[in-house]
Amino acid sequence: MTKININRQIWNLISQDIAIQKCMNNGVINNRALAKYLIKKYNLSFSLDAVLSAVRRHELIEEKKESSNEIEKAIDSMIIMTRSNMASVKLRADAFVNIANDYLTKQALKENFRMVKTKEIIKVILNQKDLEKKKEVFAPEYILEISPNLCEIRITLIQDMTYVRGFLSRITSELALYSVNVHDIIVGVPEILIYVEEKDMIQAQKCLMDLRKE
Repeated sequence: MTKININRQIWNLISQDIAIQKCMNNGVINNRALAKYLIKKYNLSFSLDAVLSAVRRHELIEEKKESSNEIEKAIDSMIIMTRSNMASVKLRADAFVNIANDYLTKQALKENFRMVKTKEIIKVILNQKDLEKKKEVFAPEYILEISPNLCEIRITLIQDMTYVRGFLSRITSELALYSVNVHDIIVGVPEILIYVEEKDMIQAQKCLMDLRKE
């Protein structure tokens, strides 16, 4: 018997047994013990490994279904806002000294300023109209790259979805299908900020609106 048929038969047996389903949902049953139980109860001729594999696949499918339902609910309820004329500045990590000094003195960076810091670099995102003024905060040697003409897509969620497997990848993969390149992304629940090039903005909006209609 093929692996697909083995899986289907095991899944059918599980779906017919409410007690097993409850135990699996509550995580109080060992997969190997369940495989042995099914072989014994239904006098199956399949190997233990084959039945165990089918049980594990069933568990993964159920988890995916649950995550998928949560993702769809979040997508349906998310609030989408956009903002144009943004710019991204990539800096050396040691430019943080300039940022800290500015906050203690002139505070040129205070308004409309987002920042992400890693070990190697700092990314700051700001209004393009303020670019020249705010660029003066940094010593020229600290500036690695400037990316103008970006748009911000602000997604506001009614609940924290970062723990749901596949939520962020669902959003970004849909954008990729619409040929939209994600330049930067900042996650700060309940908000997700996605930055795309201005030329891709209409496509990005269409993508997210279509996603909500599915």
